[in-house]
Amino acid sequence: MLFHAKHEKISVIIPAAGLGTRIKASIPKPLLLINNKPILWYTLGRFLTNPSVAEIVLVVSPDIQEESEKLVASLRPIMPIKIIEGGKKRQDSVWNGIQAADNSATILVIHDAVRPFFAPTVIDDGIQLLNTYHGATAGVPVVHTIKRIEGKTIMETIPRESLVQIHTPQLFHASILRKVYQQAQSENFYGTDDCMLAEHYGYKLAVIPDTYENIKITLPFDLQIAKMLVKKYESTYWSRI
Repeated sequence: MLFHAKHEKISVIIPAAGLGTRIKASIPKPLLLINNKPILWYTLGRFLTNPSVAEIVLVVSPDIQEESEKLVASLRPIMPIKIIEGGKKRQDSVWNGIQAADNSATILVIHDAVRPFFAPTVIDDGIQLLNTYHGATAGVPVVHTIKRIEGKTIMETIPRESLVQIHTPQLFHASILRKVYQQAQSENFYGTDDCMLAEHYGYKLAVIPDTYENIKITLPFDLQIAKMLVKKYESTYWSRI
């Protein structure tokens, strides 16, 4: 089966129900401001200008439901954006999003709410990889030396040539991701990302070349980096919003 962006129906699921305690902020992380706009504004904007995307499912906690609705309205999206309630954990929120996504979607894309800086080629490159693979994820080669430890003791150095740092977006054949999540939920199996679930059930996955700038805004330092990246790309990524 050949996949082409123009012929696919792509639903993007954005889990945004986490509290973001590590960033030590008084408001949920997706609503933290960069240049007077929430991080979520920048993330949504990357998909709103992508003609391959047919709909977005935004999964939020009840305490940011109203703010999310106002934000979406301010963007005046040309595609449907469904706002639904999240679950207890990220995986539960993604499962809620999968069930809310259009049943006619052929590709499901899962993306972190606080990663606005993914490479502009990731979606189309991922779609092409789905001609060969069941799923694909954005990622970059590991550049640091990685060591396995026990307590404070270094046990070994892990060769980094075969290591990749995984990002989102992560793209899947819709039928496969639905099957994987349904099985994981029934078995109470939780993974650290969506690809881990697909790996667990034996599916074939690929890495999509991404940019090192695609940071997940998790710590206070990340927010400072994000401000610089917004300044760098504001006229490129978000000029049409």
